[in-house]
Amino acid sequence: MNKSFLGALLGILAYFLLALGFVFQKKGIGIFSKERKRSDFIFWISGLILININPFINFFALNLVPSYVVNAISALTIVFTILLSALLLKEKLFTSDIIYIIGITIMIAAITFKTKDTPQLMPPFILSFIFAVLPIILFFLILPFMHLASKNQLEGKGSMPAFIKVIIPSITSGSMAGFMVVAMKLLQLDKGSQLKLTYFSSIYLYLFLLNGLISFIAIQIAYKNGSMIMIAPMQYGFTVLYPIIISLFLFPLKNGFFESFDIIAMTLAIFIFIWGIVVKHNN
Repeated sequence: MNKSFLGALLGILAYFLLALGFVFQKKGIGIFSKERKRSDFIFWISGLILININPFINFFALNLVPSYVVNAISALTIVFTILLSALLLKEKLFTSDIIYIIGITIMIAAITFKTKDTPQLMPPFILSFIFAVLPIILFFLILPFMHLASKNQLEGKGSMPAFIKVIIPSITSGSMAGFMVVAMKLLQLDKGSQLKLTYFSSIYLYLFLLNGLISFIAIQIAYKNGSMIMIAPMQYGFTVLYPIIISLFLFPLKNGFFESFDIIAMTLAIFIFIWGIVVKHNN
Protein backbone atom coordinates (compact mmCIF):
# COMPACT_ATOMS: atom_id res chain seq x y z
CA MET A 1 0.00 0.00 0.00
CA ASN A 2 1.27 3.51 -0.89
CA LYS A 3 2.91 5.17 2.15
CA SER A 4 1.10 8.50 1.69
CA PHE A 5 -2.25 6.75 1.22
CA LEU A 6 -1.75 4.70 4.41
CA GLY A 7 -0.72 7.85 6.32
CA ALA A 8 -3.85 9.65 5.13
CA LEU A 9 -6.04 6.70 6.15
CA LEU A 10 -4.48 6.66 9.62
CA GLY A 11 -5.07 10.41 9.91
CA ILE A 12 -8.74 10.00 8.95
CA LEU A 13 -9.17 7.18 11.50
CA ALA A 14 -7.47 9.26 14.22
CA TYR A 15 -9.80 12.22 13.73
CA PHE A 16 -12.92 10.07 13.42
CA LEU A 17 -12.13 8.57 16.82
CA LEU A 18 -11.40 12.07 18.19
CA ALA A 19 -14.79 13.37 16.97
CA LEU A 20 -16.56 10.31 18.38
CA GLY A 21 -14.76 10.81 21.69
CA PHE A 22 -15.80 14.45 22.00
CA VAL A 23 -19.42 13.65 21.06
CA PHE A 24 -19.44 10.91 23.72
CA GLN A 25 -18.09 13.40 26.29
CA LYS A 26 -20.74 15.95 25.35
CA LYS A 27 -23.41 13.23 25.69
CA GLY A 28 -22.04 12.38 29.15
CA ILE A 29 -21.32 15.94 30.34
CA GLY A 30 -23.91 15.37 33.09
CA ILE A 31 -21.12 13.53 34.94
CA PHE A 32 -20.22 16.89 36.48
CA SER A 33 -23.75 17.57 37.77
CA LYS A 34 -25.38 16.40 41.00
CA GLU A 35 -28.01 14.52 38.95
CA ARG A 36 -25.39 12.40 37.13
CA LYS A 37 -26.48 9.01 35.79
CA ARG A 38 -24.54 5.82 35.16
CA SER A 39 -24.83 6.40 31.39
CA ASP A 40 -23.16 9.84 31.82
CA PHE A 41 -20.15 8.16 33.41
CA ILE A 42 -19.96 5.47 30.67
CA PHE A 43 -20.19 7.96 27.79
CA TRP A 44 -17.74 10.46 29.32
CA ILE A 45 -15.08 7.85 30.16
CA SER A 46 -15.50 6.16 26.74
CA GLY A 47 -14.98 9.57 25.15
CA LEU A 48 -11.85 10.15 27.23
CA ILE A 49 -10.40 6.81 26.07
CA LEU A 50 -11.10 7.55 22.39
CA ILE A 51 -9.61 11.05 22.65
CA ASN A 52 -6.40 9.61 24.09
CA ILE A 53 -6.12 6.98 21.35
CA ASN A 54 -5.95 9.80 18.78
CA PRO A 55 -2.32 10.92 19.49
CA PHE A 56 -0.96 7.38 19.09
CA ILE A 57 -2.56 6.90 15.66
CA ASN A 58 -1.45 10.42 14.70
CA PHE A 59 2.13 9.54 15.65
CA PHE A 60 2.22 6.75 13.05
CA ALA A 61 0.44 8.94 10.47
CA LEU A 62 3.12 11.62 10.91
CA ASN A 63 5.78 9.00 10.14
CA LEU A 64 4.20 8.55 6.72
CA VAL A 65 3.03 12.04 5.69
CA PRO A 66 4.08 15.68 6.48
CA SER A 67 2.37 17.54 9.32
CA TYR A 68 0.65 19.80 6.73
CA VAL A 69 -1.29 16.77 5.48
CA VAL A 70 -2.31 15.66 8.99
CA ASN A 71 -3.32 19.24 9.83
CA ALA A 72 -5.50 19.39 6.72
CA ILE A 73 -7.07 15.99 7.44
CA SER A 74 -7.92 17.21 10.95
CA ALA A 75 -10.58 19.44 9.34
CA LEU A 76 -12.57 16.24 8.74
CA THR A 77 -13.23 16.25 12.48
CA ILE A 78 -15.91 18.90 11.91
CA VAL A 79 -17.51 16.68 9.26
CA PHE A 80 -17.53 13.68 11.58
CA THR A 81 -18.76 15.75 14.53
CA ILE A 82 -21.68 17.28 12.64
CA LEU A 83 -22.82 13.85 11.42
CA LEU A 84 -22.27 12.14 14.79
CA SER A 85 -24.04 14.99 16.62
CA ALA A 86 -27.07 14.51 14.39
CA LEU A 87 -26.97 10.74 14.95
CA LEU A 88 -26.11 10.49 18.66
CA LEU A 89 -27.12 13.87 20.11
CA LYS A 90 -30.18 14.29 17.86
CA GLU A 91 -29.04 17.77 16.79
CA LYS A 92 -30.59 19.15 13.59
CA LEU A 93 -28.71 18.63 10.31
CA PHE A 94 -29.46 21.19 7.55
CA THR A 95 -29.05 20.79 3.79
CA SER A 96 -26.50 23.63 3.89
CA ASP A 97 -24.40 21.54 6.29
CA ILE A 98 -23.88 18.97 3.52
CA ILE A 99 -22.81 21.73 1.10
CA TYR A 100 -20.34 23.17 3.60
CA ILE A 101 -19.01 19.68 4.38
CA ILE A 102 -18.34 19.10 0.66
CA GLY A 103 -16.53 22.47 0.52
CA ILE A 104 -14.39 21.55 3.53
CA THR A 105 -13.50 18.18 1.99
CA ILE A 106 -12.44 19.80 -1.32
CA MET A 107 -10.22 22.32 0.47
CA ILE A 108 -8.62 19.53 2.52
CA ALA A 109 -7.82 17.59 -0.66
CA ALA A 110 -6.35 20.74 -2.27
CA ILE A 111 -4.12 21.54 0.71
CA THR A 112 -2.97 17.92 0.97
CA PHE A 113 -2.04 17.83 -2.74
CA LYS A 114 -0.25 21.20 -2.63
CA THR A 115 1.92 20.35 0.40
CA LYS A 116 2.64 16.66 -0.25
CA ASP A 117 6.34 17.24 -1.10
CA THR A 118 7.12 19.82 1.59
CA PRO A 119 10.53 19.27 3.29
CA GLN A 120 10.37 19.60 7.09
CA LEU A 121 13.51 20.56 9.03
CA MET A 122 13.84 21.43 12.72
CA PRO A 123 12.88 25.11 13.23
CA PRO A 124 14.39 27.42 15.94
CA PHE A 125 13.19 26.39 19.40
CA ILE A 126 12.16 29.92 20.46
CA LEU A 127 9.74 30.11 17.51
CA SER A 128 8.17 26.77 18.42
CA PHE A 129 7.92 27.80 22.08
CA ILE A 130 6.13 31.09 21.24
CA PHE A 131 3.52 29.27 19.16
CA ALA A 132 3.15 26.64 21.91
CA VAL A 133 2.26 29.15 24.66
CA LEU A 134 0.19 31.72 22.72
CA PRO A 135 -3.20 29.89 23.03
CA ILE A 136 -2.40 28.89 26.63
CA ILE A 137 -1.79 32.53 27.60
CA LEU A 138 -5.04 33.62 25.90
CA PHE A 139 -7.01 30.97 27.79
CA PHE A 140 -5.56 31.98 31.17
CA LEU A 141 -6.17 35.67 30.43
CA ILE A 142 -9.95 35.12 30.18
CA LEU A 143 -10.23 33.07 33.40
CA PRO A 144 -10.50 36.14 35.72
CA PHE A 145 -13.23 37.58 33.46
CA MET A 146 -15.01 34.22 33.48
CA HIS A 147 -14.90 34.15 37.29
CA LEU A 148 -16.23 37.73 37.50
CA ALA A 149 -19.00 37.03 34.96
CA SER A 150 -19.99 33.87 36.83
CA LYS A 151 -20.13 35.80 40.10
CA ASN A 152 -22.31 38.52 38.54
CA GLN A 153 -24.61 35.85 37.09
CA LEU A 154 -25.09 34.26 40.52
CA GLU A 155 -25.89 37.68 41.97
CA GLY A 156 -28.49 38.29 39.24
CA LYS A 157 -26.48 41.04 37.56
CA GLY A 158 -26.62 39.54 34.08
CA SER A 159 -25.60 36.39 32.24
CA MET A 160 -22.09 35.35 31.26
CA PRO A 161 -21.32 36.44 27.66
CA ALA A 162 -20.97 33.58 25.14
CA PHE A 163 -17.66 35.12 24.03
CA ILE A 164 -16.17 34.34 27.46
CA LYS A 165 -17.88 31.08 28.37
CA VAL A 166 -17.94 29.32 24.98
CA ILE A 167 -16.08 31.07 22.14
CA ILE A 168 -12.66 31.70 23.73
CA PRO A 169 -12.49 28.26 25.45
CA SER A 170 -13.42 26.58 22.14
CA ILE A 171 -10.93 28.57 20.07
CA THR A 172 -8.04 28.15 22.50
CA SER A 173 -8.77 24.45 23.00
CA GLY A 174 -8.74 23.93 19.23
CA SER A 175 -5.51 25.90 18.81
CA MET A 176 -3.78 23.88 21.52
CA ALA A 177 -5.01 20.61 20.00
CA GLY A 178 -3.70 21.79 16.64
CA PHE A 179 -0.30 22.64 18.11
CA MET A 180 -0.12 19.09 19.50
CA VAL A 181 0.14 17.75 15.92
CA VAL A 182 3.03 20.14 15.24
CA ALA A 183 4.66 19.26 18.59
CA MET A 184 4.51 15.56 17.68
CA LYS A 185 6.31 16.29 14.41
CA LEU A 186 8.91 18.37 16.25
CA LEU A 187 9.41 15.49 18.69
CA GLN A 188 10.05 13.12 15.78
CA LEU A 189 12.50 15.57 14.20
CA ASP A 190 14.27 15.97 17.56
CA LYS A 191 14.48 12.33 18.68
CA GLY A 192 13.65 10.21 15.63
CA SER A 193 10.49 8.52 14.40
CA GLN A 194 10.77 5.36 16.53
CA LEU A 195 9.14 5.32 19.98
CA LYS A 196 11.93 5.25 22.57
CA LEU A 197 12.84 6.39 26.10
CA THR A 198 14.91 9.35 24.83
CA TYR A 199 11.57 11.04 24.05
CA PHE A 200 11.32 11.84 27.77
CA SER A 201 14.38 14.11 27.49
CA SER A 202 12.77 16.25 24.76
CA ILE A 203 11.13 19.56 25.66
CA TYR A 204 8.68 19.01 22.78
CA LEU A 205 7.10 16.05 24.60
CA TYR A 206 6.28 18.31 27.56
CA LEU A 207 4.95 21.09 25.31
CA PHE A 208 2.74 18.42 23.73
CA LEU A 209 1.46 17.20 27.12
CA LEU A 210 0.96 20.74 28.48
CA ASN A 211 -1.13 21.77 25.47
CA GLY A 212 -3.11 18.53 25.69
CA LEU A 213 -3.95 19.02 29.38
CA ILE A 214 -5.03 22.66 29.11
CA SER A 215 -6.90 22.03 25.84
CA PHE A 216 -8.88 19.31 27.64
CA ILE A 217 -9.75 21.66 30.53
CA ALA A 218 -10.77 24.48 28.17
CA ILE A 219 -13.11 22.31 26.11
CA GLN A 220 -14.84 20.92 29.21
CA ILE A 221 -15.68 24.52 30.17
CA ALA A 222 -17.10 25.10 26.68
CA TYR A 223 -19.13 21.86 26.81
CA LYS A 224 -20.64 22.89 30.12
CA ASN A 225 -21.78 26.25 28.75
CA GLY A 226 -22.69 25.69 25.10
CA SER A 227 -24.12 23.32 22.51
CA MET A 228 -21.97 20.88 20.53
CA ILE A 229 -23.15 22.27 17.20
CA MET A 230 -21.88 25.72 18.30
CA ILE A 231 -18.63 24.53 19.89
CA ALA A 232 -17.39 22.01 17.34
CA PRO A 233 -16.93 24.32 14.31
CA MET A 234 -14.90 26.81 16.36
CA GLN A 235 -12.88 24.16 18.16
CA TYR A 236 -12.05 22.13 15.05
CA GLY A 237 -11.76 25.23 12.88
CA PHE A 238 -8.82 26.38 14.97
CA THR A 239 -7.50 22.83 15.24
CA VAL A 240 -6.97 23.22 11.48
CA LEU A 241 -6.22 26.95 11.12
CA TYR A 242 -3.69 27.36 13.92
CA PRO A 243 -1.22 24.57 13.01
CA ILE A 244 -1.40 25.21 9.27
CA ILE A 245 -0.64 28.91 9.74
CA ILE A 246 2.18 28.37 12.24
CA SER A 247 3.62 25.60 10.05
CA LEU A 248 4.13 28.22 7.34
CA PHE A 249 6.60 29.87 9.74
CA LEU A 250 8.08 26.70 11.22
CA PHE A 251 8.37 24.72 7.96
CA PRO A 252 8.53 27.27 5.09
CA LEU A 253 7.31 26.05 1.71
CA LYS A 254 9.68 25.74 -1.25
CA ASN A 255 8.17 28.56 -3.30
CA GLY A 256 7.89 31.04 -0.45
CA PHE A 257 5.17 33.69 -0.25
CA PHE A 258 3.04 32.76 -3.26
CA GLU A 259 2.66 29.10 -2.27
CA SER A 260 2.05 30.14 1.35
CA PHE A 261 -0.62 32.59 0.20
CA ASP A 262 -2.45 29.77 -1.60
CA ILE A 263 -2.40 27.61 1.55
CA ILE A 264 -3.66 30.48 3.72
CA ALA A 265 -6.45 31.24 1.20
CA MET A 266 -7.60 27.61 1.19
CA THR A 267 -7.38 27.43 4.99
CA LEU A 268 -9.51 30.57 5.29
CA ALA A 269 -12.01 28.97 2.91
CA ILE A 270 -12.27 26.05 5.34
CA PHE A 271 -12.87 28.52 8.16
CA ILE A 272 -15.61 30.32 6.13
CA PHE A 273 -17.38 27.00 5.50
CA ILE A 274 -17.14 26.16 9.20
CA TRP A 275 -18.45 29.59 10.19
CA GLY A 276 -21.35 29.09 7.79
CA ILE A 277 -22.34 26.00 9.79
CA VAL A 278 -22.09 27.99 13.06
CA VAL A 279 -24.26 30.84 11.78
CA LYS A 280 -26.91 28.49 10.35
CA HIS A 281 -27.29 26.56 13.60
CA ASN A 282 -27.11 29.72 15.69
CA ASN A 283 -30.05 31.17 13.75
